[in-house]
This record gives sequence, structure tokens and C-alpha cells, in this order.
Amino acid sequence: MAVPRRAFALVLVLVAVGATFALAMQGLAAWRSATAEAGVLRRDAALMRDAASAATIALASLTAGADPRTDVARTSAAARASTTPTLDDADLPDMPQEMKEFLLGLMNRDRKPDEPASSTTGAGGLAISRRGGAYTALSRRGVPTAPIETRVADRVFRVTVADAGGLLNINTASERQFTRYFAARGVNERDAIAIAHHILDWRDEDDIPRPFGAERETYLRTGVVIRNGPFASIEELRFLPAFPPELLAVVRDELTLVGDGTINARTASRSLLLSVDSMTPEAADRILALRATGGLDERSLREALGVLAADAARVLRLTPTSALRLRIEPTAGGPAFAADAFIDDTRGVQILNLRRTE
Repeated sequence: MAVPRRAFALVLVLVAVGATFALAMQGLAAWRSATAEAGVLRRDAALMRDAASAATIALASLTAGADPRTDVARTSAAARASTTPTLDDADLPDMPQEMKEFLLGLMNRDRKPDEPASSTTGAGGLAISRRGGAYTALSRRGVPTAPIETRVADRVFRVTVADAGGLLNINTASERQFTRYFAARGVNERDAIAIAHHILDWRDEDDIPRPFGAERETYLRTGVVIRNGPFASIEELRFLPAFPPELLAVVRDELTLVGDGTINARTASRSLLLSVDSMTPEAADRILALRATGGLDERSLREALGVLAADAARVLRLTPTSALRLRIEPTAGGPAFAADAFIDDTRGVQILNLRRTE
């Protein structure tokens, strides 16, 4: 009986050793997985910091020069208390030293020794403040139609700047604007009307659906609670039964939640121009041709519009709003980022809501 007992004990030992080995291997796999995930997170965080730096430099180039007195700081209590930033104590985001020197060089340029830097105000975000200058400079230069390439450390980013206030505001656009815009985007007329009705039903306060729209009862069947108020994000369009998911990827960059409902004729796409009531394809093409040659101004715009001038003048404009949308893409490939920016002559430039795009 002794031999079987010893064999049984050996089996138990081997089972225990095997179980211990298996647990060790599982732990090693989990550690490797966690290490790899942490590495990805660190790389993504570094890429996001560089993207924020690229956006900062791009907007600094657009708003520089209106006034030599410039501040760069974070809009925090500590930054507002600072009066003489230096490379050592400026509350700047994590960025390469050469970029800090560039930004702080703007900040200290031509400032008299006894002249304090202007302070920033507002909540959150990086601000490039300029007394009497940022929006004035942007208005003079205009929103660039070509991307701005910026190098940060060993990466090159392509920063595309759009006038967010001059896009199609889904919280204020009319049924006719929506129908014309989506038709210009290739949506058939009936589906374009249905999309318009769904958008209007989502943002109005009643529960009475439009002929091709949807209200509370329709959404409850899918587990969605209709907002019955203004859109809080562009992504809410995904909840609309009439809105194809693939369409959102196509039109997202031309839609906005801000602005006064006007369209910037200097930057709008052909589809956005065609959303203007009474706009014809011929007039839209004339505007695009004038833009391509740099000949678009108040007079040439009126001539391009012809008999439409009176109606379109209420919707079209040539100066940018204070709201910008940024897209930041590494030229070598990788995830792209989006951000919002707001510009005025007293608070300068605020870059907010930096986020990774899909």
C-alpha cells in the first residue's frame, strides 16, 4: 500500500506544480497585457499633448502681429495671478522646450521692462491672450483654406482650421436649409426631408411628429429618450432613425452647434453654399471660382449672386466668427484629433475640448 500512496502523493505534487505554473503563466500574460496597454496609453497621451501643442502654434501664427503685447498661459487661478511669465514659472502644457521658447517669445516680444503682461480670464483651456489683437488679426487674415503644417518634436502635424460658426448649425437651421444641404450631399429628396423632420422633432419641445419625423413614442421603442431641446452634441444625430450612420461620417465636419446661422462664403463647401435659400449651382460655382483666384470680396460676391444678392446677403458673410473648429492629424499616420477654439480681442484664443476622433 505504501507504493500507491507515494504515487498518489507524487500526483498531487505534480498537479499542484502544474496549477502553480498555470497561474504564473496567467499572471505573466496579464502583466504583459497590462504593460502593453499602459504603453499604448502613454503613447496616446504623448500624441495628444503634441497635438495640443501643434494646434497652439497654428493658431498663434494666425493671430500674431495685431499687437506686440502677448500673453500665453493656462486660464487657471495660478496663471491669472502671474504677471511676468518666464520659461521657469509659466504654466504651459507639457511641450518641447523649443516650442515654449517660441510661445514665450511671442509673449515677451517688444514688451517694455516695466510693462506687465496682460492676464487671461475665463475658465479652462490654453489661452493665447492678446490685448486688442487676436480676433482682429484673424479677421484681417481670414480662416486659411489650406491646412497648416507644424512640427512638434519629431512629429509633423497637419492642422485644418474651419470657421465653426459658419457651418450648418443643426440647432438653428430651417427645414429648407436641411433639405437643400442633404440633397446637395447626394441624399434623395424624400430622405432629405425625412432627415430634416427628424432633426426638427428632436430639438422642438412638443411630442407631435412631423409627417416624416419621429417623436417620443418612436424613440421609446428603441430605448432612446428624445431630447425635445437643442442638440448637445453632433453625435446625437446617431439616434435619429432617418439618419444613416454612414452619412454622419461624411457630414460631421460641416455641422456645428454654435454660430448665428450665417455661412462663411470664404470657407464654406459647395454643399453648404447650396444650403442657402435660392442659391443656384451656377452661383455657388462662381463663388468657388472667385475664392480660388483670391478675388472674392463684397462686390464680387454680389455680382456672383446676381438676383439672389438680397436674400443671400442675410445668410452669407465674408468675415470669420469667433468660433473655430480644428482638426489635427499627424502626417506620418496615426489617430487624428479635434478641438474647439474661441477667439476675441480681450481674452485672445482659447483651445478647448481636445478629443480623439474616430
